[in-house]
Amino acid sequence: TASLPSVGDVLVGSTSAEQSYSFEGSNLTDPIVVTAQTDYEVSLTSGSGFTTSFSVAPTSGTVATTTVFVHYKPTSAGLNSNSINHTSTGATPVTVTVSGTGTTCSSPTITPGGPTSFCTGGSVVLTSSAGASYLWSNSETTQSITVSSSGSYTVTVDDGAGCTATSSPTV
Repeated sequence: TASLPSVGDVLVGSTSAEQSYSFEGSNLTDPIVVTAQTDYEVSLTSGSGFTTSFSVAPTSGTVATTTVFVHYKPTSAGLNSNSINHTSTGATPVTVTVSGTGTTCSSPTITPGGPTSFCTGGSVVLTSSAGASYLWSNSETTQSITVSSSGSYTVTVDDGAGCTATSSPTV
């Protein structure tokens, strides 16, 4: 059994950077089948051809040193420690352990700087939780906005690290 370092945090629905390792085999009568478990994919080609399983046929009973590329595509949040299995009839199975953590974007929050009900001529400052960039439902692009008319306001925040999420409305 071998292990690859954790790929770290990966946004659900995204794909991690790839990692690689090599294997070889001798005295084989059948192909080596390489099978990735849930949320992992493998390929013989860097950057393309990823799938959950492939096989490598021996030549004269031997599989030469073969590089496997691995990436993580989380479908849910949380730690995912899993394996890539290598099997061939009559051969000792080999497992490579892999791990990563699926993450989700946190929804931004809006904090009013005073009462959200006010009379004509009044206003309130609405402030978004921190992020790298902001887009309010009224097209403003700053962390805080001053509103002088009642209504429903939302903000979409990009954290600069791949997460973009929209707040619940504030009235």
